[in-house]
Amino acid sequence: MDLLHLVDQLEELLVTAKKMPMANRVIVQKDRLFEIIDELRIAVPNNVREADEIVLEKNAILRNAKEDAKIILSSAESKANNLINDHEIIQSARTKADIIIQQGENNLKERISQANIEIKKRIEDSRVLAHQEMGAADNYAKQLLERLDRQLQAFVGSVHTGLEQLERVQDAKQQNEQDLLLMNTEEVLGDRPDQNDQNDQNDQNDQNDQNDQNDQNDQNDQNDLLEVDSNINDSNINEDKVVDDYSLNNFDDEK
Repeated sequence: MDLLHLVDQLEELLVTAKKMPMANRVIVQKDRLFEIIDELRIAVPNNVREADEIVLEKNAILRNAKEDAKIILSSAESKANNLINDHEIIQSARTKADIIIQQGENNLKERISQANIEIKKRIEDSRVLAHQEMGAADNYAKQLLERLDRQLQAFVGSVHTGLEQLERVQDAKQQNEQDLLLMNTEEVLGDRPDQNDQNDQNDQNDQNDQNDQNDQNDQNDQNDLLEVDSNINDSNINEDKVVDDYSLNNFDDEK
């Protein structure tokens, strides 16, 4: 039966029903009303039933969606809070790292400054020490050169003395030769021939004496030369001793 026809029957049932006096009510047949309702249920199309089921499913989906949304929103809020906390932690870590880096840079600059000051001080101390050592070295060299000069002067004096002794020996030898020549000349020019043998004997004796004298003079010359050599050697020994006495160890002691 058509759904609209059943609705009309329901309307007719209400119109034809008996009215109650003094009230806006009617009396209808209960059985007939239920019959029409049953027929309405039967007459309801499947689309209406499906639509009703769809509505029910939609409501269920909406409820599930709301619950899921709440869960998702709660999870999102939790993640957001975690991210905020992580961001705060990262920001705090960055701030601390910046502070540590700045402190490290300041400490490094301070250490570099102190190191530069220490280096400059050591350089200045080294310069002062080097200047002092140079002064001590100059004094040492001056003293050494003065001593060497005195030794050289003494050596030169010894050489001059030896040369003078040699000159005196040579002069004496030359004078002896001249005297001997003069004596021989005078004897040759003598007036008595009978005394020639005696003169020859005398000449021979004089010659022997002269040879002895020459040998003595040669021995004296040899001794003088040995004395000069000894003086020269003594001067050299003294000069070497001066250098040994003023070695670098004495230089360190004088510092």
